[in-house]
Amino acid sequence: MLGWARHLVEAVVYGAWVGGDFPRAKLQRLIWLRTAAVQRRLSTELLDFRQRMEEFIRTHWRIAGNEPAPGELRAWHEALVAAGWSVPHWPRAAGGAGWSPTQLHIWRQACAAAGVPLDDDIGVEIIGPLLLRFATPAQQRQFLPGIRTFASRWCIGFAEPHAGTDHTAMRTTAAPALDTQGWCLNGVKTWVAHTQQAHWICCYALIADDGLENDRVRDDESVLASGSAPASAVGVFAVPLDAPGVELAALTTFDGSQHMAE
Repeated sequence: MLGWARHLVEAVVYGAWVGGDFPRAKLQRLIWLRTAAVQRRLSTELLDFRQRMEEFIRTHWRIAGNEPAPGELRAWHEALVAAGWSVPHWPRAAGGAGWSPTQLHIWRQACAAAGVPLDDDIGVEIIGPLLLRFATPAQQRQFLPGIRTFASRWCIGFAEPHAGTDHTAMRTTAAPALDTQGWCLNGVKTWVAHTQQAHWICCYALIADDGLENDRVRDDESVLASGSAPASAVGVFAVPLDAPGVELAALTTFDGSQHMAE
């Protein structure tokens, strides 16, 4: 296996296992090996682009160590938003920069080399594209600006205690609420990362059979899925973490951290 590929596999496995930072020496070795392979193929335009990215990082990222203070991270976020680079791979119409995959790779490579964390990757990398692909215009207006400006953070509720990530064994259900225009979700999600910073959870749930016949499956703006729903369809719901009935219990991983919850 190529050197950079081996380090990448190690990084993915380590990160998935402990949910923490990959050892800096290994990460920098990965960056160096991958940079040497890529830079030989970059055009002059992309080389200029990389230089601009590195200069931006030198100007705005002045934090030493792996744990920046909240004020320091906020200043970095403000610089990204002001430059229009907080969600650079999103389309311009959604507030992004419309970067190509190669430009995005160069940016992330420069950030990794400088020790800049890829902050809020759930909202930026998962929830935002999900909304852009499936959400209604009203949902996009409600959620995308907060993700773009780092004002709202997200986590994902998929795994369950008895089933892990096997969606065929999912037991969390959703049914139209009787007294409101919303939905009632019932169930437990586990190993949910980043709940301490999150404001919303993207929650997967089975739509109860009686809910499938309800117009809200198609029209309710709290449902992020679209299209026709077969029996026992899996719906995707945006749930505020401070909503009535939502309870969080911290989970301790083997490294002693409590960045996950149930």
